[in-house]
This record gives sequence, C-alpha cells and structure tokens, in this order.
Amino acid sequence: MNIRRYEDRDFERVRQIALSSFCLDSFHKDPFFTREAADRIIWEIWTMPACDGSRNRCFVTEYEGIVTGFLLFGGMKELGRLYGRKIGTIIILAVDEKYRNSTQKYGSSLVRFMAGFFQKAGAGIITVGTDADNIPALKCYVSSGFQPVLRWSIFRHYSQDVISREEPLQVIEDRPEKSLIDKYFNRPVSFLSDPELTEDFRLKVRNYYLSNLADEIGSGGLLSLQVPGSGYVIFQEEKAVSEISGKKIWRMNDLLAQPENRKVCLNQALRYLAEKKGAQLVECFTETGDKTMISALEACGFRKVHDAVTLHHKIQDELK
Repeated sequence: MNIRRYEDRDFERVRQIALSSFCLDSFHKDPFFTREAADRIIWEIWTMPACDGSRNRCFVTEYEGIVTGFLLFGGMKELGRLYGRKIGTIIILAVDEKYRNSTQKYGSSLVRFMAGFFQKAGAGIITVGTDADNIPALKCYVSSGFQPVLRWSIFRHYSQDVISREEPLQVIEDRPEKSLIDKYFNRPVSFLSDPELTEDFRLKVRNYYLSNLADEIGSGGLLSLQVPGSGYVIFQEEKAVSEISGKKIWRMNDLLAQPENRKVCLNQALRYLAEKKGAQLVECFTETGDKTMISALEACGFRKVHDAVTLHHKIQDELK
C-alpha cells in the first residue's frame, strides 16, 4: 500500500469512491433530498474543492496501481493562532467498499498518516466529525488516539410544517446588541466542549465566535430577525446546497432568546422565512444533550434527521 498526494489522474477514481461511499450523512438519510442531489452535495461542495490543483488538500491510498481510498484535510488558522499551535482537521475519509475489510486497513493507515503529517507541520490538535451511527469510522478514529468531545444533532424544519396562525406576523430585520449575543450564544462548538482544553483557550474561542457573529450580522452576511418582546433569530442562506437541490434552504445559526420565549420567537421567524424569503427547509445544529433547545425546536415542528460526533486528538500525546 502506498499513500501519496492526490494527482489529476485520480479525479475519476476519487469521484467514484465519493459517490459510492456515503449513505449515513444527513443529506442521504433525508427524503427531502434526491439521491442525485445528495451525491452532488458530497462531491461538489465537500470533495471536489479539496482536490483543486492550486490547493491540493487530499491524500489517497493506492494498492497495485489502484486508488483504494482518500482523505481530505484542512486547517483552522485563526483558532490555531489562539491555541498557540496549528489545528488540523480531517474533513472526509472514504475507502472503496471492496477494500474496507482488507488487512491493509486503508482507513486507519490514512488517519495515522495524517496524524504524522500534522505533527510534522507543528499542529497540536486534530479534529474530525463523523456520523454517530458510523461505528467503523468511530472505531478507526478512537483506535488512532481520537476521543469524542461533542455529540450534536441536525434538526430540520420543512415549509409545509409552518402552522398558519391568525395572529399577525411581527418580525423586523434588525441587529441584536453585542451584549445579547454574548448572553445567549449557544452553538455546538467542539473546542468549548473539550474538558482537556484550558479555560483560557475556551474563553478565547468563545470570544472569537462572538466577534465573528457580530461582524457577519453587521456586514449583512447573516439574516438577523427580531421578534419584538421575544428575541432574535440568526439565519444563513445555504446557497450552494440550494442551487444543487433546486430548493431554498436556510440554516438557523443562533436563537437569542430566553427559554420561555424561544417557541414564539422561532415560530415567527420560520413564518417570515417561508413567506418572505421562500424558504423550503431550515436546519439547525444543536448539542444532542441540550434538552431546552431541542424542546423548543420540536415544539416548532423541527424533526431530528441526524446525529454526529466530533473527536479531538492531541498530538502532544504519543501517537498510537
């Protein structure tokens, strides 16, 4: 077995593996998306950009001249600056089904190779996310020194589930005060959930996300909706996924409201998106154990479609 950088001649083979390897992700499991659309999302949004010749972020495994698997990787430059060492990330790991039970252990070999690669590059942490029900992938990562630090879920709301109400729609496109963002910020961020990271670093990470959120709202990159007397809901249009699926899809990034106001606030915001923006699907990521948030989502008609796990590997530990 040989591990090497992706080359242009590998394009079709990597594409074949990518299109045949995924069925547990949120797009393939959700009947809202056709199989063709789900395949295109995996390939065109996640995989193909990493294979671009100008910024090649892909390694492949090869056996007797045949590409048997690939791994896409990246980095988190700003968070690495805050941490004091680089932070690497594994984006996608895929092995051709014919070779998954091979004694060569292509997946584990790629993961361990990347750990060494990141170590030589001066990284201190490697992060990876995978489907919670992908047991082989979880075993592969844990056996290579990774530890689960965050369990999170994807909930989706479909426009046909918007309940028509008699009360008037009371929503304003307006920006929240920074103090409100700081008070109610509650995104699932693995670096905030990792107990082995210092409190000082976790505070820096939180401030980084708060600052980015305020800047994106201020620049108009995010849609901020105020429901007077209830709170704010922050959305992001998923343009690439919308273009591929042919349907208007949005993501709810933040719900800035007291728990008792979340249902009213979110219901109003969902109606606004459906009626004013033509949204057909709204998704939200939340920690699997956040019962308060999940209760609000389910009360507004959101359905859980996917569970996932984020794992960290501290490179200063001895590689297994």
